[in-house]
Amino acid sequence: MTTPGADAVCPRCGQRFHCGACDAAPCACTTVRLDAATLAALRERWSACLCRECLVALAHGEPIERPAS
Repeated sequence: MTTPGADAVCPRCGQRFHCGACDAAPCACTTVRLDAATLAALRERWSACLCRECLVALAHGEPIERPAS
């Protein structure tokens, strides 16, 4: 799991982001809603947090694994 309040690297896209889970304001990722199957697949694949952009993409139906570019 990403250390809350720390800078992290998204395991899905490699982008650096700030984990705001322990910040005074709610973390941006708490506004993204994922279905139970997607959440289970994420937990099975990675133990670290994903960036908000990846979470939003997954909420809109993108696959867990990003296509090779």
